[in-house]
Amino acid sequence: MDMNNKEQTNINQDKLNEETPNQHQIENSQDIINQEQSNIEEKIIDDKRKNKIKLKKKLKIFLISIIFLLVVSSVVGIVYNRYETLNKITIEDHELYQYLNGVKYDYTGKFSLSKSGEITNIEYKGINIEVDDTPIYYKTEGNKMILPKNMEIVFLRIVNKNYKLPYFSEIEVDTAGKETSAYLKLSEKNEYLEDSFLYNGADLYVFLYETKITIDNKDYTLSPLSYINVLYKDQINMYDKQTDTYTIIPTHKKDVIAQTNDYKINLSTDMVLYDENSKLLIKNVDDLPSYVNRK
Repeated sequence: MDMNNKEQTNINQDKLNEETPNQHQIENSQDIINQEQSNIEEKIIDDKRKNKIKLKKKLKIFLISIIFLLVVSSVVGIVYNRYETLNKITIEDHELYQYLNGVKYDYTGKFSLSKSGEITNIEYKGINIEVDDTPIYYKTEGNKMILPKNMEIVFLRIVNKNYKLPYFSEIEVDTAGKETSAYLKLSEKNEYLEDSFLYNGADLYVFLYETKITIDNKDYTLSPLSYINVLYKDQINMYDKQTDTYTIIPTHKKDVIAQTNDYKINLSTDMVLYDENSKLLIKNVDDLPSYVNRK
């Protein structure tokens, strides 16, 4: 009986040993758990690293977009400001005047000249006045004028070269010396305009030097910076700068001729005669190269 009990005890102990993990198995299991935990931690760290990289890329793209928008806004602002500068000027503390259809308009204090398309306006004391191509003159500063619109400048010693003077150009004539000299006033220097006159491409001529005008066999003398507007076989408007006289001739029969010692212009046909040369003036002034930006 005792033998049998002993054997049974041994059998039960063997089964218990089989069912209970030994120390080696426990250690292996712990290693596996540790490895899995390590893998999980590495994956978490790797995911964080990847997310950080993605975030940096998104932030970089965002910053580049912001910088691009700022640059574009700055360029647009500069272009707009430049457009405003080129198409609008403000004049202060000067006295100027202009004749419109024979009526004299005086501007004193502060006023603005602005151009939009083909229209030029003077803003004066809250009123907008649309002006034509005729010059605007400084009243108390000698022989100086502003061109409200583009004008063709014709150089008689350069037969095949005409240029465009841009609107808001200022021209001044010096009559103090032995000879009259006309200058285009630029920001850096004054450009001498030798043997030249201005034409608007239609009926208006502005003379930079003294010129004789013949209308139906009657002669008139126009001083520097004076002008004449000739409608063919119709009304003539003529302004003399020196005497501040505006003359209207209702009609005429013959061609109107302008003449100096160097040239002759048929103002009725817009033909220039110079030495043995002749040329027809260009009508589309805007197509001409700029005199200011010439090479």
